[in-house]
Amino acid sequence: MDKYASDTVGNKEYKTYLAKQLTGSNNKLTRARELLLLGDIDGNDYKTLKLECKDNVVRTEAKLDEIAKKIHHFASRTYF
Repeated sequence: MDKYASDTVGNKEYKTYLAKQLTGSNNKLTRARELLLLGDIDGNDYKTLKLECKDNVVRTEAKLDEIAKKIHHFASRTYF
């Protein structure tokens, strides 16, 4: 059980880190949209930033998914 508890703490910290990455990417995309509307960046710059942010969101969500699968797998082996 100690291994599970320490793993859970590690996963929680990593999930918090990933959640901050998601928030950062979403904030960056929002700011890019604002800059586009203000005319500070052009459409090509916006598209580049949008692609970068969306790619980061997809990769980060995949990492979160992987953690959830590992936890489920570990829990099913331990309790059933």
